[in-house]
Amino acid sequence: MPGFLRTVPALAMTVALLLGGAPVANAHAELESSSPRDDASLSIPPERVVLEFGAPVDLAACTVTVIGPDGTSHWETGKSTATGTRLTTALRSLGPAGWYAATYRVRTTDGHTVAGSVNFELRTTTGASQQQDTDGFGWWPWLVVGAAALIAARVLAARLVTRGQKID
Repeated sequence: MPGFLRTVPALAMTVALLLGGAPVANAHAELESSSPRDDASLSIPPERVVLEFGAPVDLAACTVTVIGPDGTSHWETGKSTATGTRLTTALRSLGPAGWYAATYRVRTTDGHTVAGSVNFELRTTTGASQQQDTDGFGWWPWLVVGAAALIAARVLAARLVTRGQKID
C-alpha cells in the first residue's frame, strides 16, 4: 500500500503539469477575419474591405491595395481607417467580373508587421445583370409549355374515360 500512496501524488502532479501548463504567447498578430472573406464569391460588389487583426493596428503604418482582374487597376478610394483591431478601406464601385486581391501590410501597436492578401471573386456587375434580364426569354415560354401540358393531360384523361365505355 505505501507504494500505491506514493504513485497517486506523482500521477496527480504529472496530470496537473500536462493540463495546466503555461499558455502559449502569440508573438505576432495575425489576420483573424475579413469582409469579404478570403476566396468568397460575391454577386454584389462590396463597398469596403474590413480586416480584423488579433492586436490593435497602427494606422500610420498600414497600407491596403485592392487590385482588379486585370492585375493593375486599383479600386481603393484612398486612406484606410483604423479602430482598435479593425482596419477598413473604402472601395470605388468595382469594375468587371473576376477575381480581386486586397493586399495588406500593417504594423500592430506592439511593433509587429503583418502582411498578406484576401482574394474574392465578383461574379457579375450591375450592367451584366441588367443585360441578362433583357436578353432572356422571360416568363412567356413557361406559360406556353404549361398550357400545352394541361391540354395534353386533358386529352389523355378524356381518352382514358371513353375507352371503357361502349358506343351503341
